[in-house]
Amino acid sequence: MRLISALLILSSLTLVFCLSSFADDSTKTEELDPMETIQFDTLSINKVVFMNNDSDKVEVIHDSRLYDLIEKDIRLNIEKENRASGYRVQISSSAVRLKSNQSKSKFLSLYPETKAHIIFEQPNYKVRVGDFSKRLDAQKALNLIKPNFPASYIVKDVILITNVKSR
Repeated sequence: MRLISALLILSSLTLVFCLSSFADDSTKTEELDPMETIQFDTLSINKVVFMNNDSDKVEVIHDSRLYDLIEKDIRLNIEKENRASGYRVQISSSAVRLKSNQSKSKFLSLYPETKAHIIFEQPNYKVRVGDFSKRLDAQKALNLIKPNFPASYIVKDVILITNVKSR
């Protein structure tokens, strides 16, 4: 549905642009080149070609990479829809990735039902666990985790909505 909407918007914008350029050229008697290219950064869309034989027909000739770009945009928007602002418990932070992997493994062996994430924020690898929409839920998890990870604390983070724990 989004792909169709995006194509319709793109076609409409191209049509409006071309109609305005045809309106400016209406006083000229020379023939318009239907293969004239409009350049947008690295993608190009060829001008709309009008055929006025028996029926009005509009044909848009475009760069094949345009569909790939639209599909990528749709995927990114879907990923954004599954995220929200929330809380996680940070159990460790280290400049050495191996130590972070060990902390994550230890956590998952103790709490296999809770998701753990390694996030790189230069220069450290941070191990954050859980996806909590409410700080109170994160505090309850912190109270359970603290005996095994005494340096852990609550952080605001972008969480996955599908994994949100709310009681």
